[in-house]
Amino acid sequence: MKTSNLLITLFVITSVFACSDESEPPATPLMTEDPIVYEPYMFEYNGTKYTVYRENKSWLDAAEFAQSEGGKLVEINDQEEQDKIFMELTQFADINLDETIALESGTAKVWIGGNDIEEEGHWVWDGDNDGVSDKFWIGDRDTGGSVDSRYNNWGYEPDNWQIQNGLAMGIVDWIFGVEGEWNDLSVENQLYFVVEYEE
Repeated sequence: MKTSNLLITLFVITSVFACSDESEPPATPLMTEDPIVYEPYMFEYNGTKYTVYRENKSWLDAAEFAQSEGGKLVEINDQEEQDKIFMELTQFADINLDETIALESGTAKVWIGGNDIEEEGHWVWDGDNDGVSDKFWIGDRDTGGSVDSRYNNWGYEPDNWQIQNGLAMGIVDWIFGVEGEWNDLSVENQLYFVVEYEE
């Protein structure tokens, strides 16, 4: 009885291999879904139109994109504008905090238009990266200061930790700042960003 069962099993295995087509290509791996593309979120304040782009770009790519769209990364000039932008980001723009993370802090940030790419510690508004800029801060967090009493909203920043030349706004608290405050980051971070369009 055991011998006949063994023969039947061998026959079935042999038949399966004999019927298989070795020229058939291996199965194609399942394709992953395309990343979610979010519609831009738009709002207005004081005659200026703003758009929150919920897609990840480096600071330079975001600035280039803003320019191609006829705008620039947002330049924040007073507390009222700061408060309005932060409110729109946190209450209405439907930002997924896990999708716009700064690697240095591990917390959610969005790009705005400041940088010190040209000269370390000399922070300028140049949100379209066209080289025409308006200086608003010189120095680091310990020795720096505002240029001509220009508005700034740094956390305990800037510190240029491991070369940080792009300006971002925090959406949540981090170790050196609280939500809404500014942070210098590596321009290579892939973050959401805010663009402004003058009327």
